[in-house]
Amino acid sequence: MKEWFFDFLISLAALVVAIISIIIVIVVEYVRRPLIEFVQHRDMPTAEDERQGKMWYHLSVRNKEAPCFFNRDAALQCIATVDFLDVNSRQSLVQIRAHWVNQPEPRQPDGIFDYSKIPTAQRIDVGFRPESFDVLLKFEGQTGFYAADPWIVYRYPLENQEWERLRIEYHECIVRAEIESINLGKRKVGEYLLRNKGTRKEDIELVPVLM
Repeated sequence: MKEWFFDFLISLAALVVAIISIIIVIVVEYVRRPLIEFVQHRDMPTAEDERQGKMWYHLSVRNKEAPCFFNRDAALQCIATVDFLDVNSRQSLVQIRAHWVNQPEPRQPDGIFDYSKIPTAQRIDVGFRPESFDVLLKFEGQTGFYAADPWIVYRYPLENQEWERLRIEYHECIVRAEIESINLGKRKVGEYLLRNKGTRKEDIELVPVLM
């Protein structure tokens, strides 16, 4: 009887250890998964922007650091889709797949558009350092603004009619950004209320609604 009870306790202990090991593996894998978060930043016109009378606006994300003793995986091959929505109906006005600032621009120094750079420009691995992506351009003296579609804004001059489909003449709209990654699982969504307060290039305000 004692031997049977002893064997039972050993089997039970082994089962408990196995269950705990499985739980630990699951917890570690869960904690290691990338966790994207939107972060606040302030856009300022560059010297080139000042010369050209325009200003770029961006949103930024980063991979949230894991608790102590854990390492979090980077979010691999992230894609940022930006949708400009009507405030009331939430119907899409313009949708773009954004260019990441730290990726090469598809336009070469000589002005030639390099199609081969688009796949690289629209994907990036996001770690603990904030990564920004293009959202829109605002030109000095204009009432509207332009969604920053890299296929257009790096390819054509402003006068080209291709820009017209990117033009938004709203004083307020919703900017909805979705971040996808090959190892992220659920998409990360951020929403901002965009206020277009005037004709100056600095007159765009992006207020977080959902981060």
